[in-house]
Amino acid sequence: MNLAISQKPDPQIPDDVWYAAYGSNLFKSRFLCYIKGTAPTKNHAPHPGCRDDSDPTDDMIVTCGYPVVYAGSTSSWGEGGVAFLEIAGSHPQTPLRLWRVTREQFEDICAMENGLQPGDIQFDWLTLQKQGTMFVADRGWYRQAVNLGDVQGIPVVTFTWAESRADLNPPSKSYAQVIADGLAEAGWLTPG
Repeated sequence: MNLAISQKPDPQIPDDVWYAAYGSNLFKSRFLCYIKGTAPTKNHAPHPGCRDDSDPTDDMIVTCGYPVVYAGSTSSWGEGGVAFLEIAGSHPQTPLRLWRVTREQFEDICAMENGLQPGDIQFDWLTLQKQGTMFVADRGWYRQAVNLGDVQGIPVVTFTWAESRADLNPPSKSYAQVIADGLAEAGWLTPG
């Protein structure tokens, strides 16, 4: 299954969504830091955690037609770029790990990814599904939400940078390793 930006003429407000993760959120223990309110490494400040700290109810690996690029700079994982989904680009099979979470959990994860607090972002879900993309925050690296279609009748949504990145920067070794660990855990790569 290869997902792409989807516009839906008859949208509904979902109870659950598939959060389409790429980057470090491919790895379950790192992703759960957002849900539970912990830190993935000693270099990270703890996340506040979702208002609902229930585990995701399912996960699966799929692909999308957009590349992941590494840009910007962060010291939390060691000096290097972080992952962004480049929705203006094209790539035949970029792996995404879908986490089935509640609508509220997804909004909280998006808020934390943008340096905000849980509850600071509420999506206009009908507009997102009609338009395919929309801005959900005034600041932060991941302020554009992207609707990638439906799986099992549940919307698949992610977030990324607001435009193409010109400041490409390879990921640090530790960041690349957590991504590889997540892909291996999901069955996309052979561990090692």
